[in-house]
Amino acid sequence: VDDEPLIRMSLSSKVESFDERVVVAGTAGDGAEALEWLSGHFADLCVTDVKMPVMNGIELIERMKGQFPWMSAVVVSSYDEFEYAKTCLRYGAVDYIIKPIDQEQLNDALSRAAASIAESRSRDAAMLLMQRLPHDRGLMRRWVELVQTVQADKMPLLVVDTLELLESWAEETFHLLHPLAMAWLRLVGEQLKREKFEHIRL
Repeated sequence: VDDEPLIRMSLSSKVESFDERVVVAGTAGDGAEALEWLSGHFADLCVTDVKMPVMNGIELIERMKGQFPWMSAVVVSSYDEFEYAKTCLRYGAVDYIIKPIDQEQLNDALSRAAASIAESRSRDAAMLLMQRLPHDRGLMRRWVELVQTVQADKMPLLVVDTLELLESWAEETFHLLHPLAMAWLRLVGEQLKREKFEHIRL
């Protein structure tokens, strides 16, 4: 999010060069345009300027925190002002980078943002699993029994049933599906170890 088109293009290129798994899902010229885009699309991270017309970056981060609490933010700014930086960090920004943007500094901020997002989602997924699992222990038991008896032909249907269950747990929080699936498999592994069955890799 930046009101200068050339900076938006340059920033998009720098972000995408960080890691092949990172994709620039969209760009916007100010905070209001960014919020409008987010109302119909999904993003994990917002990289935003501070000084912009219509809605500045600080207000954008504040509004994002309320409407899209899973999102992280990195701020880029021409203004090396402590109060700006302090306010942005208070609203949950991972870093405050001064323009012109150094690729190494941006990479470091993106790396920390990705780690923070992954940790938060793993924590949320683990909590969701612990809350919902007592009602669906039968499916967990099926996993343990099929792995122990090596019934590979029945595994595809079990995977489908499990994904349907996890989707119902996650509801609209689709970003939790992957960490939820990983948490489920870890729990299956722990159950197998408790039953002294350690001769298979999940």
